Amino acid sequence: MLPSELCCLTEIPLTANGKIDRGSLQQFADESLAQHQAKQNPPQGKLEQQVAAAWSKFLDVADIARDDNFFALGGDSLLATRVVRDLRESGFEGVTLSELFSQPSLAAFAATLAQDPAENPEQNNSATEIATTPWQSDTSTRHELFEPTEVQRAYWLGRDPEFVLGGIGCHFYREYDVVDLDLERLESALNTMITRHEMLRAVFDSEGRQRVLADVPRFSIDVTDVDSDPTSAFAQLRQECAEQVFEPSRWPLFDVRAVRCERNTRLAIGLDNLILDAFSILLFYRELNILYQSPETDLPAIDLSFRDYVRNVLPQTTAVFDSDLEEGPLAAAKTFWQHKLSELPPRPNYPLFGSRHPLNGRISCVINSISTRVPGKAWLHVLLNRESRLRVCF
Repeated sequence: MLPSELCCLTEIPLTANGKIDRGSLQQFADESLAQHQAKQNPPQGKLEQQVAAAWSKFLDVADIARDDNFFALGGDSLLATRVVRDLRESGFEGVTLSELFSQPSLAAFAATLAQDPAENPEQNNSATEIATTPWQSDTSTRHELFEPTEVQRAYWLGRDPEFVLGGIGCHFYREYDVVDLDLERLESALNTMITRHEMLRAVFDSEGRQRVLADVPRFSIDVTDVDSDPTSAFAQLRQECAEQVFEPSRWPLFDVRAVRCERNTRLAIGLDNLILDAFSILLFYRELNILYQSPETDLPAIDLSFRDYVRNVLPQTTAVFDSDLEEGPLAAAKTFWQHKLSELPPRPNYPLFGSRHPLNGRISCVINSISTRVPGKAWLHVLLNRESRLRVCF
């Protein structure tokens, strides 16, 4: 990503100890950015103002100008998805992720929207008729089996070694080198998260259906203490954790382990994508950070569970394709793909089919980036800071 602005200094500010004064640099950058934004054109018209408000909401950036670039302001694909969804729920038409990527400036993106919903509420209501069906929270059957989503089923099937290139679990794995990490405090925060989020207690049966366990044992972080050079212990930790395939029928479908050498701790966290998607992982780390920093924090209650979501959304999605709906964007999408069916090419004929292929069914990819150290009470901020990178393996 290219910087949106370059600032020149006659000299780098230093502290009394001769180190770079990062606080002064940050203050200078904030003041420079404020001056830069003051010179820019503010959003024009109600539509641009509403889009700017949506950007500000998710980017946490005030005073967005017409020529500001969504991604230069810190946006990414996940935030773009949330902005698009928010604008759609507000009634805007023509809001697509592809348009935001191709027209990332505020004015250009706003120009792709079909209309301001306030100017034609009747058309807006017809376009969102299906999406406004009230959801039902069913607490009485909270711990009964329910069907997986299509993505979950793909992840569940993919770990079956009977498939060519199978036997692989899709999970998000990270390692952190932390100084003075309070493992007891972290373990307590993690168990609070397990109680709070039902899918951290989920398991799957032999047919791929999922169930949330009402009660689970207290989770304990497996800690290995070493007195001297921890190199071999670090290597063993990665070997055991980086490519492990979780057994879906056994809880937990995540893993947290640590190797501790004096004040230094290498922490390994693996989260199975069967129970957490990308946004859920960000939420997991964000709330874990809050609970680690302030254990007494009372987080907002969760009214709807993932089971409620699946049982409300899947029938609704099926109803769209089984219905005789003739108007609105969903009907248009259905018609488009029905006409495309006869034009779609056949599946790719990859030279991998058959048990005699030399590939042994496992392809692994480990990506290592810069390794760094962070203080014990700040390590969780690293994941939430888009400019920070730690040693990462997926």
